[in-house]
Amino acid sequence: MAPQEEGGARRFVVVEEGVIRPTDPRPYRVKPRLPGDYPRVPKACLDAAQALATPLLSNPPLCDELVAFVQHLWTEEEASLVRHLRPYRGTSCAELARIEGRPVAEVEGILNRLETEKRSIGSSGSGGKKRYKMKRILGEIFEETLMGHDPENLSDWHKRFIELWEDLFMTGWMLDYQRAYKMNSARVVPLSEAIQAGQSAMPYDKLEMILERYDRFAVTNCQCRMSAEVLGKGCGKPISNCLVMGEWVEKRVNDGWYREVSRRDALEIKAEAAANGLVSWVINMQEGKGQASCSCCACCCYSFRLVTEFACPSVIAPPHFIPSVDASRCTHCGKCARVCPTAALIVDTKGKGYRRLPERCIGCGLCAVTCDKAKAVTMMPVPDHHRPPKNMFSLIAGQAPGMLKSAWQVARKYRREARP
Repeated sequence: MAPQEEGGARRFVVVEEGVIRPTDPRPYRVKPRLPGDYPRVPKACLDAAQALATPLLSNPPLCDELVAFVQHLWTEEEASLVRHLRPYRGTSCAELARIEGRPVAEVEGILNRLETEKRSIGSSGSGGKKRYKMKRILGEIFEETLMGHDPENLSDWHKRFIELWEDLFMTGWMLDYQRAYKMNSARVVPLSEAIQAGQSAMPYDKLEMILERYDRFAVTNCQCRMSAEVLGKGCGKPISNCLVMGEWVEKRVNDGWYREVSRRDALEIKAEAAANGLVSWVINMQEGKGQASCSCCACCCYSFRLVTEFACPSVIAPPHFIPSVDASRCTHCGKCARVCPTAALIVDTKGKGYRRLPERCIGCGLCAVTCDKAKAVTMMPVPDHHRPPKNMFSLIAGQAPGMLKSAWQVARKYRREARP
């Protein structure tokens, strides 16, 4: 049974004969293609689609949905430059001008517009050492294209961008990468009221303590909930609660993507998010000069939708706390299963059964907070919990071998499936 719709918003649990359980996964429908399958697509756009389809960025293969996305993302003139970009190392403006036989100033103007206005390419360095790079779609292009915008003033171009992105996401291509190697790039910070006094909560488990380490904060609107509103699937929950902290603030604010707020404002924003049943997460590291935190819902967040719609391994790290149920207190009302953002609980309201799906549980504590009357659910520390990587360097270094291996496996898979 596919996800239900209630009042427009997506729902990811179904009730059958008194059993509240996750909905059945949506079908995986990635269909890799060959360049020859698109004789009517301009060569520059097709080349750009092939360049964007690199498994090194965990991007989808060349397919109908990606080609449509690229043709909207870049004009033919823009695509003629973008097609030469690569991930990580990057390419200089002078190199691109030489390859295309165009004036450096003209090429530089196009690249700067793509980086700062469309936000569809990245860069590193500055001045004569600046190099332009291809970006990953989920985690960079989708989010950064929408940062700083409001749902009510999105342009027609942005609205179409959201529609084409949704089509691409719904192919389920991220299953290929997450099943090959589970990227634990983020971790959930449990609701503070779910962690009892005296429990072994580390400083990185408490959002308040994470925020205390930084002096500067900035906020922008949630790109996922904005997209859901455009698609007519909005849930009505607060959207202005995506934070950056520390050294990451200045550039985001100067670029106009975020607005700066005080620490007090940041705490109030997160408190409001929690009061509305949103789950906050941060980048999976213990410390760093910068940090980010989003507050997500099950119905709109694309990271959660990977789990709830495709039964895909989550990008969220294994939890430090997991729910424990006191059978003598549990009434099997099912409130916990209905609020779980990853549909990790199965409750039989008639047969009086309860089961947690550990592969889906992110340890957010919503189930414990929701069980406010019976108080049958408590969050208990995981004995063999692994600490997060110390910093961003450690996080990247630890994941790099697995990501490279998964890229190789997925690339082989796509080549094999694209053959005539």
